Amino acid sequence: MKNGRRRWLHRFVALGAVALLGGVATVVISSFHPRHPHSWNPEEVALIKSLSLTGMAAPEPDPSNRVAEDLRAVELGRKLFFDERLSANGEISCATCHDPERGFTDGRTVGKGLAEGHRNTPTLVGAGFSRWLFWDGRRDTLWAQALDPLEDPDEQGTTRTRIAQLMASSYRSHYEPLFGELPDLSDTGRFPPDAGPRGDAEAISAWESMAPTDRDAVTEVAVNAAKAIAAFEAQIVPGTTRLDQYADALGSSAEGVGPPGILTELEAEGLRIFIGQGACTDCHSGPLLTNGDFHSIGLPPIPGERFDVGRIDGAPEVAAAEFGCSSEHGDVEPSRCEDIRFLKTSGFELVGAFKVPSLRNVARTAPYMHRGQLATLDDVVAHYDDPPEAIIGHTDLLPLELSGREAAALAAFLGVLDAQPQGLEIAAHSAASTDRVTR
Repeated sequence: MKNGRRRWLHRFVALGAVALLGGVATVVISSFHPRHPHSWNPEEVALIKSLSLTGMAAPEPDPSNRVAEDLRAVELGRKLFFDERLSANGEISCATCHDPERGFTDGRTVGKGLAEGHRNTPTLVGAGFSRWLFWDGRRDTLWAQALDPLEDPDEQGTTRTRIAQLMASSYRSHYEPLFGELPDLSDTGRFPPDAGPRGDAEAISAWESMAPTDRDAVTEVAVNAAKAIAAFEAQIVPGTTRLDQYADALGSSAEGVGPPGILTELEAEGLRIFIGQGACTDCHSGPLLTNGDFHSIGLPPIPGERFDVGRIDGAPEVAAAEFGCSSEHGDVEPSRCEDIRFLKTSGFELVGAFKVPSLRNVARTAPYMHRGQLATLDDVVAHYDDPPEAIIGHTDLLPLELSGREAAALAAFLGVLDAQPQGLEIAAHSAASTDRVTR
């Protein structure tokens, strides 16, 4: 029997026994009332308020991206985000996998560009707040993350010289006011049309044949393009959900009673489990409903595939990455990149650990987990309710032992966290009106 139901039954039997012995069965049993779903004690009110967007400050601008708040960069980044020419076949853009209509995901088990990938596509909503990017955290800035799929042969598969040529042919008037004069790329002997350190053998050979100074010039253009994309992506922030409305109304209530018209009783019961018995806020905390850290939850491997060890590989990779906050391409002194300076790159707890995703808009970003192993929110709740033993490493989960109604309530609450993302309209403003993003 589930623990919660067992405790309730023991309490009921004990009350009944005491009542019968005292001859006051009717009085004792009739005086037992379950707690009202919209009634909260002060500690619960404080925790619920901490989940609201109302108290969330704007993300700190990325110090390694000097154009992070420049509205002209936001507009250039928006154009590049939807430009399918930034792919080997001219058919794939950033938006192919990060579809605004799907909560900036793609609805697939794993992403698919030029080929099928190996991990589920994370949402970009709130990405500007992230210390680490990708499921394993192998990049530490949005602009370093943006470069990865551009060059990945399985994703967009473009090359650095192709990125630079596109900037020169189609975006010169946007690029040069931000980053300065583009190099003269007209000599195809010096600047082959398709050359880069990733890709097929021909592209790599062409890259290696280029003079180091020419490679550096092309890399700088590609990095700047990625910084513009990052400026745009950082504007994609969560919208106000029913949870935010409920938390704000509850915070103004002197009695600690939430308004019943915003959440149903079942959803309020789910919220109580979320902050209480479920211990969900241990990881899904704060206004973004994530602590941004890495945890192993004992997800089973996909049959026939190598076990994905996650952070234990991602941490050393971000420390040695060509692009990132402390790299030569970052617009800041490396000493300011504290996350990298104090990065933990080894430890048993990193094996099979993946980044805790934000739960905002979770209802529209199925399937779930780093490999899309869980198809529905009910599947997610079931996994947390009765977690399996980890095949490799360990699991941070303990069984919740929810009743059927409690599981349904928790899944219903997760559906409350949906709202249209905000911030996209910033790119529609005229760059002539101001050159800084106002927050």
